[in-house]
Amino acid sequence: MTTEATPGALGSNAELGAGGAPAAQTFGIIDPDYARVFTQARIIAWSYGYACLAHGSFTRDLDLLLVPWTDTAQADDVDYFAPRIADAAGLKVSGHPPSIRPHGRKTWTLLFPGFADPRWVDLSVLTPNDRIQPPRSGRLE
Repeated sequence: MTTEATPGALGSNAELGAGGAPAAQTFGIIDPDYARVFTQARIIAWSYGYACLAHGSFTRDLDLLLVPWTDTAQADDVDYFAPRIADAAGLKVSGHPPSIRPHGRKTWTLLFPGFADPRWVDLSVLTPNDRIQPPRSGRLE
């Protein structure tokens, strides 16, 4: 008996394992250390008016993006995030200087302390854009 399925859809022949059962997926499980680092980064970001978002595959590295979220987010110096998050999470800031990426993102690499530990955290922080002010109604139009 043959079945036709949309390629890539759950249950398609390409995703079936032995006996027709869905094949085991190797993604979707977050490293417990990454979960811990994300939680600590989120708390620090929140205390400065930023949102912390996790992004990427969570396999070889953890990508964190800090975005100004409230009107109290400060634009003066985003360099305080990398050492504070690294200290809270037991990581170390890479010896390389931060990079400036598209849209003004400033990025750092945070390393796990084990010599042979292949994991790392890429931290990107957007600077608040003070040029865009919401109208008195509180809504952007």
